[in-house]
Amino acid sequence: MLKKIQEMQKFYAPGLPFVPLAEVLNGRALVLPKPDYPREAREMNLDGMVVVQVEIDEKGKVTNTKDLCQGPPYLSESSTKAAFQARFSPTTVSGMPVKVKGVIVYNFVRR
Repeated sequence: MLKKIQEMQKFYAPGLPFVPLAEVLNGRALVLPKPDYPREAREMNLDGMVVVQVEIDEKGKVTNTKDLCQGPPYLSESSTKAAFQARFSPTTVSGMPVKVKGVIVYNFVRR
């Protein structure tokens, strides 16, 4: 999956630095809401994948998001909004909670 994300990023966002494996989130998702599929996106038959980089604080709260794909605006906005609502178990190093970065992948499929 990581390789697929790297290939996608090279295609959609060349020149954007790739998030190294060491920075990928290793905490467990406690709450991972699905993004809304915006009406405008449905009407325009938009679908696809949105990869959102998230920064998580020591308590497991998402503090910052960034769409790595720079995909369709309607899907990007919905994805980053959902990512902000996600909650994770704290990631610890030597028993101490730390801030981490990771990615959340959202797939939008027309139905």
